[in-house]
Amino acid sequence: MPNDLLGVAIHGCGEVAHAHAASWKRNPHVRIVSVGSRRRASAERLVGELGLDCDIHERFEDVLVNPLVDIVNLSGPNHVHAPQGIAAAEAGKHILIEKPICLSMDENRRLRDAVSAHGVRSVVSFVLRWNPLFENLKSLLAAGAVGEVNPAIVIVAGILGGTIATTSHSLKAGSRILINTSPEPFSNWTASLLEDIAVVAGLWTALHHPMIFLGLFILFILLAIWLLPKIWHGLKALFIRLKKCFVNQAAPPPPSSNDNNSIRPTLN
Repeated sequence: MPNDLLGVAIHGCGEVAHAHAASWKRNPHVRIVSVGSRRRASAERLVGELGLDCDIHERFEDVLVNPLVDIVNLSGPNHVHAPQGIAAAEAGKHILIEKPICLSMDENRRLRDAVSAHGVRSVVSFVLRWNPLFENLKSLLAAGAVGEVNPAIVIVAGILGGTIATTSHSLKAGSRILINTSPEPFSNWTASLLEDIAVVAGLWTALHHPMIFLGLFILFILLAIWLLPKIWHGLKALFIRLKKCFVNQAAPPPPSSNDNNSIRPTLN
């Protein structure tokens, strides 16, 4: 490649491939040399939209034997990610692979082994990989700031964290619906202010007095257990009232047989 640029071949031209191609185009160290898809029209559309000057291919095998290709961008259907990744590694091509990288653990192991055996580099297209927050978390984990990370504990923590987050959001959303039934704005303002104070105070307490935070957290769980059913009953009553506002009045009952007899003319 001219000026030691790395050649990129994009294979698979769905929506995500357009984002990949735009990112590659902004990278000063690479040049897109080929775009391909099972449908040539899809590849031609991507090339035209981004104004690329490159080859268009239809067969993945053509990418593997192209000497201008150093990196393969795999963005086709999910079921071809692992087989194409393995083939690319065996051909000595570096790989950027869209999620999911595989459909089974067997595919995952074979892809890992192929990358390792042929000495190529690979990366999964994870959009937050270089986000500063994730970079900071990665550094903290590498430095052992949180101690040894046990996968089982991580899973349990994730389940508990998700449960707690769902509970808190349910409390907030449910209570806000009930508060918003009030015509005055002050109750809503007060709720927003108290929520912000609770977040800041909770974070400060967790960092400086963790045992106190733990006690308050247990109280919060008990409050949620007591309050959620009451919010649920309040929401049900609210929606019943709303339903009555929009449901038409019931049609009058048909006249009874006695009514018919009373208005039937008498025959002489």
